[in-house]
Amino acid sequence: MNKYKEIVVKIIEETNVMFFRLATFLRIIGFILIICFAWLLEVGTIRTLGLLFGLFLMTFPFTLRIFIAKYKTVGALKFTEYQIITKLIDGERIIHEIEKINRFKFTILDYEGEERIRDSFHSSTMMKIRTGTENKLFFNINNKDYNYQIYLKNEFQKIKLLHFLNIIEKQIKNI
Repeated sequence: MNKYKEIVVKIIEETNVMFFRLATFLRIIGFILIICFAWLLEVGTIRTLGLLFGLFLMTFPFTLRIFIAKYKTVGALKFTEYQIITKLIDGERIIHEIEKINRFKFTILDYEGEERIRDSFHSSTMMKIRTGTENKLFFNINNKDYNYQIYLKNEFQKIKLLHFLNIIEKQIKNI
């Protein structure tokens, strides 16, 4: 008997892509400015202002996330042992039978805040924190591809999702 009946996870997609690409580019420029001002100039006002401006540019992607969302919720996926149900915000509910799936791939990397000690080190050095948004699901039914980015908020959700994905993967291999 299965210990979990179902799980529902959020489907997300990236928003404000242009702003975050620009912020990443500015971060690289900030890093170059810091190197240039730290090693090429004598101590003085111009060097201090250049270093401060470089630091500001380096923190720009992190600061931008405070004011602008990088991801938005576009729907939800519900997993059971025999079905994957997709419900998009603007659309109808779609039921996918597992026995009709031709190809199935998933990448479940993390949930929000996983490995807090490692995240603390990254946040202090590169201002990067695990956000639970690097999880992907792909399946193909009747030559139609479904590709989703999934948000996981805690470890229990990750465990349940991996449980269902492994069950689905075994069923597809047996078909």
